[in-house]
Amino acid sequence: MSRLEVKTPGQAQAVVEQHKNSSDYDKLSAYRDYICDQVDYHKAAAQGNGYPFGDPWQLGSVFDNDPATNVVCEGYAKAFKYLCDLSSFSNDIGCYLVTGTTTGPHMWNLVRVNGQSYMADLTNSDSEWGRLGDLFLAGAANATAAVNAKKISQKGGF
Repeated sequence: MSRLEVKTPGQAQAVVEQHKNSSDYDKLSAYRDYICDQVDYHKAAAQGNGYPFGDPWQLGSVFDNDPATNVVCEGYAKAFKYLCDLSSFSNDIGCYLVTGTTTGPHMWNLVRVNGQSYMADLTNSDSEWGRLGDLFLAGAANATAAVNAKKISQKGGF
């Protein structure tokens, strides 16, 4: 068993435990912030350079407490799903992995809240990309997290 296999569950559970009394929206936002604070985008891997898509260590790398660790979209998405899977929510929330193509292969999350679908693209929510959350819990074209959070709150969700 590798160092990452041992460390990942405990570190992830500690993040979930820290936010267990937060609202659902605050939990999801805290998970995004935690992941984006722990890693940076691995530009060399995104440019090919011998790094395969589908690296099983992407998830564990987010929780290794090594500031030099970098991941690609897969690491952001899998870590977010893992934290969601470990969590209890007040609303009916499910988190799923989505793969597709943007300027190349890409992975992000779909978050279902009480039957409504929201995009959660943590890679593009990381400050390095300048999106600063535009694609976090985005529910429609040109929607922002702030707009969606307001709509969800008005509907009694989150």
